This record gives sequence, structure tokens and C-alpha cells, in this order.
Amino acid sequence: MKRPPVFPETEPQPVPGAVVWVEPSGGGAVLASTTTDCEGSFVLPVASGTYRLDAAHTSFGNPDHAAVDVTQSAACYTIVLADFADPTACE
Repeated sequence: MKRPPVFPETEPQPVPGAVVWVEPSGGGAVLASTTTDCEGSFVLPVASGTYRLDAAHTSFGNPDHAAVDVTQSAACYTIVLADFADPTACE
């Protein structure tokens, strides 16, 4: 059995099982949502526009969010959730 690599505490680690959702930038109902996979990745297809991208996990306190603009083309965003003591097991 291989041992997983050890990373310094300052390096972000993937967070599987985090809930991710988008809302209009000015507020309103959730337009799309998903859960991160084993690598902490997610895809949320939305129309061109400006949104608020949120992420939350039960091992964290307050959800993190970012203002995102996908008006020009497809975009890739990273959200960092802090204070995660132990990695979440992924099967």
C-alpha cells in the first residue's frame, strides 16, 4: 500500500465533498449547485454573466465565496477553505 504524500500545512489540499453553488452577483436564488469530487474539482455550467461562487464543507465554519465573471469565455476558479485539520477520505 502506498502512503499518500505529505504536504506542508501552507499548501492547499483538495476538499472532496464540498458543496459548491452559484448565485447572481446581486443576490437571488441559487442557479446551479454541485459537490466536489475526490480531487476537489467541480463543474457548474452557467450562462455568461457575473456570479457569486460559494463553497462550504461540514469540516469548516463559514462558507467561502468569490465574485466570478464568465462573460468572455469558460473560466476556472479555485476556492480555498481554511482550517481543515484532516483530509476527508474519498472512496
